[in-house]
Amino acid sequence: MIAAALALLAASPQRHEGHEAVPWVPSCSSSLRGAAQAVESNAAVIPLSFADREVDPKGLDALLFQDVAAYFRKASSGAFTLKGKVFAPLALGVARDRFREGDLAAAAALFEAREGAGVLAGYDAAIFVAAGSIGARGGPLWPRQEDLRLGERKVRAVFLARDAGDKAVGIAAHEYLHVLGLKDKYDDPKADVGKWCILGTGYSERTPPPPCADCRARLGWTRFQDADPRAAAEVEVDVRLDRSIRIPLNAEGTEALLLEARDRLFVWHTGGGKAIELTARLEAAGRLTPFSEPAFRPRTAGAWSAWITDVAFRDGRCVFRLGPEAPLTPEEAKRKSGIGKRIGE
Repeated sequence: MIAAALALLAASPQRHEGHEAVPWVPSCSSSLRGAAQAVESNAAVIPLSFADREVDPKGLDALLFQDVAAYFRKASSGAFTLKGKVFAPLALGVARDRFREGDLAAAAALFEAREGAGVLAGYDAAIFVAAGSIGARGGPLWPRQEDLRLGERKVRAVFLARDAGDKAVGIAAHEYLHVLGLKDKYDDPKADVGKWCILGTGYSERTPPPPCADCRARLGWTRFQDADPRAAAEVEVDVRLDRSIRIPLNAEGTEALLLEARDRLFVWHTGGGKAIELTARLEAAGRLTPFSEPAFRPRTAGAWSAWITDVAFRDGRCVFRLGPEAPLTPEEAKRKSGIGKRIGE
């Protein structure tokens, strides 16, 4: 059947490399950005059976349109809804160990031959769920997002393994975020987000984390309020994923701190030669200064100093002091003195 389906494809490339990033305009004003518009994404779910392994479609509706959809509702603060339809399994007629990457485009053509030409044009993405467990990393049975070509049409596709165990929700959500335009951060040498952003993990966490503040901003899932670090002030942010603080570190806005309150105050550092890194997760009474542990200093020449001190959580909000400097703690004074001695040597 795969061979027959390949004949249905036009001569255009079967795979379109790369993810198209969703444009994002950074917040440069001091006012709160407008509320995110509610968005729905409609996915066609296509279970795939092999000649030697049948897929069990039972539970796919609950997995994708209840569990994964619930993850997106929480991560987007209700701004994004995943919905769709689970179709009858598609028999590929090829053994599982003979499945190749190009066969996914053939599967899409075979599906439209069965369901009707152009049926996938009515969906934002096609989620193929193959029988069996996750294959070798980078291989044809490894979960991924890719763009397929059906004639002149592009089909945004996600490939998943049916037997993903307790990682199934995180994997599916991670790959669907590629459909929305976000890129991986775990293999980006200029990004360091650890396990605190689903684009940096998703495969290793049973309870997948939300996208970081930068990712959510690109999707319109969080609103930034700018805070100027050059003047001392008390700043507060709600403990909500749709509220964040942006601290520009230069006039151009090319380097900044992005703050969000979860169980702690997360401080993300963007620009200055790196895409993004998690600088600190501050608890109550936490501090982020050039002499704290961890320490923070901007990377670009002439950047503004930003000291975060006196972190407190109360009444569903995180409150902290922001300014170009602050009184040192005894430990910070000791570290500053040690730095001065080393420089003097």
